[in-house]
Amino acid sequence: MRLVSFILAILISFKLSAQVVSVAIPERDTVEVGELFKINYRVNVPYVNAVKSLSITTLDSMLNLNEMFKDSTAALQYADFEIQDYGTWPANQMENKPESSEWRLSNGKHSYDVNVLGRIWDYGVFELPGLQVDIDTNSSAQILQIIKSRVFVLPPADYVHQDTTSAISGIKTIIDEPATWRDYLWLIYSVLALVLCFLGYYLWNKFKKEEVEIEEVEQLTIRAAHEIALEKLDKLKSAKSWETGDIKEYQSDLTFVAREYLENRYNIPALESTTEEILSQLKSVEFPDVHERDLKEILTIADLVKFAKARPSGNIHEEFLEKTYDLIYHTKRDRALEEDE
Repeated sequence: MRLVSFILAILISFKLSAQVVSVAIPERDTVEVGELFKINYRVNVPYVNAVKSLSITTLDSMLNLNEMFKDSTAALQYADFEIQDYGTWPANQMENKPESSEWRLSNGKHSYDVNVLGRIWDYGVFELPGLQVDIDTNSSAQILQIIKSRVFVLPPADYVHQDTTSAISGIKTIIDEPATWRDYLWLIYSVLALVLCFLGYYLWNKFKKEEVEIEEVEQLTIRAAHEIALEKLDKLKSAKSWETGDIKEYQSDLTFVAREYLENRYNIPALESTTEEILSQLKSVEFPDVHERDLKEILTIADLVKFAKARPSGNIHEEFLEKTYDLIYHTKRDRALEEDE
């Protein structure tokens, strides 16, 4: 019999030691509506691993116990509780699992405390339940005791009860106020909006017209590549600068005309390329071989004149001029074809 009593005592003590307790303790048991007060939530557990998570959702279930303050709508029978400060609880989070370092060990029990600062916007006697505890089913802590507290929420001290039993006064006539300039702001804004719309349309139409005129001018000023080149060759031919000793200047002008023509005609960077680069680029645009040889000779001699100070014979200048004419005449593109492209 003693052995049985001893075993029962051990089981009872083990059961109590495995108990999980959650309680809400208000700072004051009586507050005014809208007055800030603190609620201390405490959870006691036998060991930290017994708790999977804690939930603060119980703040939305503060039941009004006073019948005279209860509303006919079930949803309004609970306190309108506004949280001002979450304390150590993560703000705007309903669930939380405290770290091991946040639990305090005392008398063989682990305690977790969190202070929430808030206010209630309803009258009545409200029941404050403790935090909801989610216990790990694999642990031996299976007993959960939620201790509820109560707080009385009263009207403000300066609140004056209005007598609603007296007769309702009659409807008074509408008081006419004198018109001011503010009454016509809508008209000012409307006129301003119309002016802005008109100004925007005028500027848009003006810029569009200018763009069309620029495009027309550009179209008028575009000339065929061979027309530009032939005009410049005619000037060189009439100047005959090689006869006055300006051989280097003449060769530079002649090769510039040839390079510019090739760049405009075949869309290659001839003005910025070397002789070898130009000849390499012309291989991909179906340039005639006979003119390729002439072009190579013209550009090569010009390079020797410009950089090696060579002085070719006098008849070679006219010969190169005629070959450049011939090159342009035989490779020029028809103007109608250019416009179609």
